[in-house]
Amino acid sequence: KIFQVILDILRRAAGVHRLLVGALKKPDPEGFQGPQDPQDPQGSDESNVTHDQNGSENQTLFISVGDVPGSVVVNDSQEILGAVGELAHHRCSRLLGIRAQAHAKMPLNEFAKLFEAALTFIISAERLCGKQSYALRGALLSQAKGFLETFHASKVNQLTILLENESWTQADIPLDFQDIVQRIAGKQQGRVHVTVDKGSSDLNLDE
Repeated sequence: KIFQVILDILRRAAGVHRLLVGALKKPDPEGFQGPQDPQDPQGSDESNVTHDQNGSENQTLFISVGDVPGSVVVNDSQEILGAVGELAHHRCSRLLGIRAQAHAKMPLNEFAKLFEAALTFIISAERLCGKQSYALRGALLSQAKGFLETFHASKVNQLTILLENESWTQADIPLDFQDIVQRIAGKQQGRVHVTVDKGSSDLNLDE
């Protein structure tokens, strides 16, 4: 649930940033050419150039806030949003680090749920904040590695105990079976072909 709570906070922060951008954005009139002289007193509208997926330029005009250009305010807001997302990732990574030993001993299905929840949070937070963060990714991968190592060691230990405690008892077998084993073991060259007669339980051994 901690991931959902932090994600809700980031959504609100991203919403505030979108409202700020919408409030400062000024539609670009068709054919508008920005002021050539940066000292032009009529140039109170600052432009911010972005690129779409096709690589073409999109110019967005922002209204100045007092003496501060609107594009500066928008860029500062975006940096603050990115810093908030980065801080959230660091705090979550520290939380995972504190519980590293406990997570390594979790059942497989519970750890899978934790891993999926953390990965969903990482992707959603990066999309909201517009910035990639590697702190939580590294911590999550490190804990996944620790979990797999612990899980593997546990299964190996269980198998070892099972083999050590397995009891072997002597059983009587027909002499024909012993003869077959001796014939197979005594073959130094060539192949031994074993055929089973479906009408009986006899085994035929041919070189």
